[in-house]
Amino acid sequence: MRTGPAMLACVPLALALAGCGRDPEGQGGNNFTSAATVQEAPDENLLQDPQNHVVPIDAPAATAVADFPAPFLGRWGMGANDCDPKRDDAKGLMVVEPRLLRFYKSRAKLISAKATHPDTLDARLSFSGEGQEWTADQTLTLLDGGKTLVKAEGKAGATERYERCPA
Repeated sequence: MRTGPAMLACVPLALALAGCGRDPEGQGGNNFTSAATVQEAPDENLLQDPQNHVVPIDAPAATAVADFPAPFLGRWGMGANDCDPKRDDAKGLMVVEPRLLRFYKSRAKLISAKATHPDTLDARLSFSGEGQEWTADQTLTLLDGGKTLVKAEGKAGATERYERCPA
């Protein structure tokens, strides 16, 4: 066996690594945890949208509001074509008015709403469209400084992502 400076430099490393896996309790196991087996539980106060942005859904106190707040108002599209005012087939367009959401084939009147965060609104809505009527709870959250709006069914339901249409 050859020894030399390179081999001697490896000895402290080998001894250090050999000690890493030893069980300090003497139980025969090791104290390694594979990165693949470690999973952090998601924060209970967070909702993830389909684009994996973290959206806060709780706040210290909710404030009842009569209308959709000004930052929510306007035209929102799921795609660039939805924002073209010349098109009559903008299936991904949502227009937010003070007490109404307008979609391609349905409308939703605001029944009640609470601002749970400056950029988050929990709303109870009365929908009508294509001969049907229904009520739903939805959460609207502004992201990216008001450029993006995420609409979620209830607290943790399916989400839809809209981008603010140019003025």
